[in-house]
Formats: sequence, structure tokens, C-alpha cells
Amino acid sequence: MKTAFHSLIAPVLLVGALLVTACDSTPRSRQAKAEEELDQLNAAMNRAFDKADTVAREKLPVIKEDLKRQAARLDTKLDSLSVESRARLSVLKRRLARYDSVNRERASQPMSAGSESAFRQELLGTYADVNTLTALNVNSAYTQFMRQVRARRTTWTQRDWDYAGQVYRDLNARYRTVRLDVRATDEVHIKALQAEFLALENGRDVKDLREALRK
Repeated sequence: MKTAFHSLIAPVLLVGALLVTACDSTPRSRQAKAEEELDQLNAAMNRAFDKADTVAREKLPVIKEDLKRQAARLDTKLDSLSVESRARLSVLKRRLARYDSVNRERASQPMSAGSESAFRQELLGTYADVNTLTALNVNSAYTQFMRQVRARRTTWTQRDWDYAGQVYRDLNARYRTVRLDVRATDEVHIKALQAEFLALENGRDVKDLREALRK
């Protein structure tokens, strides 16, 4: 009977011991742990955005959501943070919220057909009517496109990049219809130009998020 009793009570005692151990911390040690987590959050943010071209564009939402989760977890430990650290966390959360708000507002606004047409003309020039491109001149259209992107991108807003991205997608759609007749040398060149545009577009997206978090 005694053995049976011990078998029943042992798990309870073990759980109790674990709970005591988990709770057996001082305000100072809890503050130190919370401060450490906040420092880790800031370090993770800096690592993520120090080199924009190493972060894939599609990973941005994942990175942003991870930062928000970490910030939310620290929210539960506000009582353990110093006044200064609470302020730091509050600023970070506001910046993330502002970045989300600006991007939601931009996404909710349809692109202007007039502005898109103007961008298409600026970026493609004589190749603006992409539906008339052939296997013989599609490489020239990409070359013209990237020449203009390089020349204009430093003054573009994120909305301008939206229009440029649409022109790029239309150009790609036309390329797919003539690709089988494109010369191998042209195909290699087009792939290089496509990669360049995506890298520039990605760099702008990461830069925007990085700047939003540091303002």
C-alpha cells in the first residue's frame, strides 16, 4: 500500500517541484531575462536588415511576423522591463504597426491606368506595346527596361516600384509566349536582367522595412 501511495504521489511532487523551480526567481533575475530578450530582438532585427540584398523578398512577411511575435511575447513581461526598455519596446511596436498600415493602405488603392501607361512608356519607349514584341526584339525590350530602371530607381517611391513591377510582369508574360524562338544568347541575357530587377526590387522592400523600424 505504501509503495502504491508513493507511486501515485511521486508525479505530483515532481510537478510541484518543477513549478516551484520555475517560479523561484527574483524580480532582478526576471528583469535581466526580459532585458536580454529585448536586446536579442533588437539584434535579430539589425541582422535581418543590415544586408538588404541577402533577404529574399518573399521572406519579408515571415521576418516581420516573427518580429511582431517576439514583441508580443515581451509584452507579457512588461512588469519585468525597466522604464527605458518599455519605451524601446513601445517604439518598435509602433514602427511595425505603422509599416503595416502604410502597406495595407497602398495595397488597397488600385493602380491608375494612366500612371501605369505613362510608366510603361517611360520604361520601354518604342517597346511599350509589349503584345507586339517578338523573339527577335524581346531582349532589346528588357535591355531598354533595365536601362531606365537603373537610371530612375533612386528617386522612386514604393508606389513607383509597384508600377515598375507591373510593367515587368507584363514583359515577362510576353516573353513566355515567344521564349521557344528566342536565341540562346538572348535568353541568358534576359535571365540576367530579370535577376537584376528582382534584386533591386527586393532591396527597396527590405530598405523600406528597415527604415520604418529605425525611424
